[in-house]
Amino acid sequence: HLLAELEVQTWSEPPPETLLQAVRKTDAHFRGRQNRAILADIEVNLNDAFAASDPIRGRIARDRWRATLATVKLSPKDAVHGRVEPALRWLEAQDRRDEGDREHEDLTRELIGLLDDPRRVAPAVLDRTANEILGHRDGMPASVQDRFVARLTLERARQARRRQWAAAAAAIGAVVVISDVGAGFRSQSR
Repeated sequence: HLLAELEVQTWSEPPPETLLQAVRKTDAHFRGRQNRAILADIEVNLNDAFAASDPIRGRIARDRWRATLATVKLSPKDAVHGRVEPALRWLEAQDRRDEGDREHEDLTRELIGLLDDPRRVAPAVLDRTANEILGHRDGMPASVQDRFVARLTLERARQARRRQWAAAAAAIGAVVVISDVGAGFRSQSR
């Protein structure tokens, strides 16, 4: 407050520059100590969350850490970075794991939607979605897996019947064309 008053006030005779410099230096020193105390408090919170495997508390502390670092001029080589680095790496790993879990849940919901859909579903679509789910560390829930196998078998059978019908239709078409050509030749030869 003293520094602000000295710098902002309109003085009939300005304070000596040496006084202003001394107050600025004292203010910077005080703010530096205050910021170090804040960072030390956040460091304790981060490391406590890490030790307790509590990602929620850790994320709150990490957000405070980042906000404080944005306002504090701290050297990247400062030792405090090294003391919180393991907790920050752990939180990043937690974030990646949580994101993977959300993707797994989304894919499982997508597969269940496909299984619940009464319309025809291409076996390749079912396979692709199931393989993405199976690639996750949690895999596919057993109840969903049973439904998936039954639906995949059904869709493959439908696909095989469609192919058989298409082949039969092509064969019938070929027979009709050949008999028409043969009838045309007979009528031409008479």
